[in-house]
Amino acid sequence: MASTPVQIQLPSGLTATLALYADGSDTIANGSGDSLVEETNRLGLYEATVTEALINVHFAKVLIGANVIATGWVNMADTTAEVQVSDDYATVQAALGDMLGVASSVNDATVTPSTTVFAGQSADMSSVDDLYSSGGGMLVVFTSGDMRGVPRPVVDYAGTTRAITVSPAFPAAPSDGDTFLLIGRP
Repeated sequence: MASTPVQIQLPSGLTATLALYADGSDTIANGSGDSLVEETNRLGLYEATVTEALINVHFAKVLIGANVIATGWVNMADTTAEVQVSDDYATVQAALGDMLGVASSVNDATVTPSTTVFAGQSADMSSVDDLYSSGGGMLVVFTSGDMRGVPRPVVDYAGTTRAITVSPAFPAAPSDGDTFLLIGRP
């Protein structure tokens, strides 16, 4: 079992923890999380050493206390080589494969977007009620706009309007045309 250094770029001067979750799991895979330490003379580059033998793609959460301040994906290998957390869809798409559910954009023609409810494009989304919220739900993560990179669990889905309900609420309402991913398996 190797000690794998995981790196992420964050604002300088934070005291934060890295929590990793295997795809489809809501159980933390690296104990109670690993402390992120800012690298000397590398403003904002943080590293955590993960001692668990983790492999494959994991969802990464950066926490200050109980508050999530950043998220991303990391392709873990039981190795001593450094790995990077990435929020870039293109970087992780190949590794995630069919674990990525749906890519769409906000459509304000059917539902006025709020901090808890918005609709996706009809052509991209299923017409089946609760498809994205059943079985523990999926995560929605915006890839553009003011909510870019902010994840939220899907708690309800209305197939007729393509309306997605999240909880907890987003800090602000998404805008028409903002792109998002539904991540996980329905």
